[in-house]
Amino acid sequence: MTDRIAFQDDVFSKGNHCWGCGNENPHGLKIKSYWQGNESICTWKPEDFHTSGWPHVLYGGIISGIIDCHCIGTIIAEYHKDKNPEEKETPEYWFATASMKIDFLKPASVNKPIQLRATIKEMHEKKAVVSCSLYSDGEECARGEVLGVRVPSVAGPGK
Repeated sequence: MTDRIAFQDDVFSKGNHCWGCGNENPHGLKIKSYWQGNESICTWKPEDFHTSGWPHVLYGGIISGIIDCHCIGTIIAEYHKDKNPEEKETPEYWFATASMKIDFLKPASVNKPIQLRATIKEMHEKKAVVSCSLYSDGEECARGEVLGVRVPSVAGPGK
């Protein structure tokens, strides 16, 4: 069963202007990520204008961006999983992308929903590694790995 509260609505909802996952960016993609067991999932529907050079293929920069946002969201959600509501409301720490590697395996369609599935490979106090696969119509189209590092909340959303 999928947890019904998206990471973006629970842990980092206020002041998040991120283009990929921010609730407060009117032009953003507004991805929503949820726990499903030990895996985080996100289903997102591209618009026709999210294309690459071909009108039916999803732009690689968007693929990279949503993998990045979904993975960092997964890290933040895991880090804050056992925190109380006050700690989530005014977190002392966030995580930011330190490095990211994306392998593009095949074109992803803008005409079908995109699904992201991520798992935490390593979780430490100050850094984490997450692997993520992007699927279109049930086929894996991209695979990424993101290294997130802990940063003070003054560098986080709304600061």
